[in-house]
Amino acid sequence: MAGKKLERRQFPRTSHTYTISFKGRVDEEENWDISNTKNLSLGGAFFLNNEFFPLGSTLDIRLNIPGQNKYCACRGKVQRCEGPFENTYYKTAVQFSDIDNRLEEALKKSIDFFMAKDNKKI
Repeated sequence: MAGKKLERRQFPRTSHTYTISFKGRVDEEENWDISNTKNLSLGGAFFLNNEFFPLGSTLDIRLNIPGQNKYCACRGKVQRCEGPFENTYYKTAVQFSDIDNRLEEALKKSIDFFMAKDNKKI
């Protein structure tokens, strides 16, 4: 099928906004940055930030899950970091790894909830 883009993603994505905190792993004392996701799946996240991260670098991530008392802690491998745009921000995509099974299940339920809610709007 000419002209049709092949969907490569393994997991469904939601455009619901989640708060994401992240930092590079070079300096353990480095401050955490914070942003909101543009889209999110069990496999990873896409968000805007004000720092360039090299392709393949690893970030420590804390993802706030709505309705949960805890955040989902994991690591993210940078798949894409584009910019700067307007000399201020980068578009960053990360692939998740090292997610605790219990928190991964809570994240899955949250994504499923917001995807079902979004589908009802159509």
